[in-house]
Amino acid sequence: MSVMQPKPIPWWKYPLGPQIRRRNKAIVRQVLTAFDTGDVTLIDQLDFSDYMDEVPLPPSFRGAKGIKRSIQDLHKSFKDLRFEEEVCVAEGDMVYLQHRMTGFHHADFLGIPASDKWVSYSGWDINRIERGRIVQHVGAVGLQFLETFDFLDPEVLEHPKFRAYVKCHGLRREPGDRPSERAS
Repeated sequence: MSVMQPKPIPWWKYPLGPQIRRRNKAIVRQVLTAFDTGDVTLIDQLDFSDYMDEVPLPPSFRGAKGIKRSIQDLHKSFKDLRFEEEVCVAEGDMVYLQHRMTGFHHADFLGIPASDKWVSYSGWDINRIERGRIVQHVGAVGLQFLETFDFLDPEVLEHPKFRAYVKCHGLRREPGDRPSERAS
């Protein structure tokens, strides 16, 4: 996996910097909107010809086809699925997006049978954009996601250092705790 680094262009040598950052954030937000609504036609409006996903899901699909497949799989697996922006920061050719996914796990997902559990987790994405196109993406999911789907070993979950980390960062919710309903 290559390391994502912004190209070193001083802001004072790039007079259109604020406009470019706004445009880059708009592109990333359009992808988030596609994930939120399930509207894969929003992906068709963007150019992914040079796109490289460092962590493609599902692994056999790449580019726009892979993104559309991820959107479709998520909307099949989760009822009332929502993606909400928490933080979006652009600097140079990089855009960092932190989001929250919520929904009910009502069908198989990544080989995990339906649990009818309420899922709420934070995730983040870093996108590198060149000439108005996302060319590189890397992302990760939060601890809540891994815990919900039992991806964490119970022995790890009970380790005192892990428990202290979780308590310090407020990562665990009580069973049945759901975020307030989204305002219409």
